[in-house]
Amino acid sequence: MLPTAVVETEPLEADPRRVLTFTLAGADYALDLRWVREIRTPEPPTPLPGQPPAVLGVNNLRGDMVPLLCLRTELRQAPPAGNSGAVVVVQLPQGLLGLLVDAVQDVRELDAADRRPTPFPSSGARHLLGLYTTGQQPLQLLDPMALASSAALH
Repeated sequence: MLPTAVVETEPLEADPRRVLTFTLAGADYALDLRWVREIRTPEPPTPLPGQPPAVLGVNNLRGDMVPLLCLRTELRQAPPAGNSGAVVVVQLPQGLLGLLVDAVQDVRELDAADRRPTPFPSSGARHLLGLYTTGQQPLQLLDPMALASSAALH
């Protein structure tokens, strides 16, 4: 069982330095740590009618109804196998959003020199803020506001 970690948020800058990294379908992703509120073990969500396919439903988090977004589905990856993984809860201006990921890795500092242009910026890369070369494969920095838009959190 994953421990619950609470991280205080602060105003965002253009180039995040500290990120939470996680895996999804064998690829490495990251979120600016200032968006991350906590990490939780997945619980079965309560389905809601008429939601986009990536929205699995809502979870009750200490009285707040938190939409749960399957990142595999949203990013057009193979469906997840079961309820394993972790939920990264992000604090957005319009509320909380849970992101179902395969596995949380660690907190890492990014170097602006490692940032690369995002290919195909006008197409399917709308969720990406940038790519970073930090290892064998690129680290994809996700835009939580674009994910919230997909989850219909307006």
